[in-house]
Amino acid sequence: METLPEFLERLSKVAGCYSHECKSGYISLKKNKIAPHGKMGVFAWVRELKRKDIFEVATYKDLAEKAGVDKLADGEKPKMHWIHTGVFFFVKKDSKADDLNRAVTALTKILKIK
Repeated sequence: METLPEFLERLSKVAGCYSHECKSGYISLKKNKIAPHGKMGVFAWVRELKRKDIFEVATYKDLAEKAGVDKLADGEKPKMHWIHTGVFFFVKKDSKADDLNRAVTALTKILKIK
């Protein structure tokens, strides 16, 4: 069964982004590996839902709308980071199917506009 670090390595490579562990237990996805303070380019977050054997990839709804990928999401998160609405994608562990492709498509399109 795929672990969170293995999934992040695979997702980062395919989507063309970098991951960074947060104190909250989430892993942030960012555009730049190294950037000036306050300009890391964080655009999404990943967490593992162990009971369901899935990973949740979340991003801001406004970014998903600008990229035209908001309709691909599995759902919305009101007040994702206190005030912003977010969207999320569920990816099954070890998946190489549609659920992974939707998340990767969304991330790569968001990266292009960010």
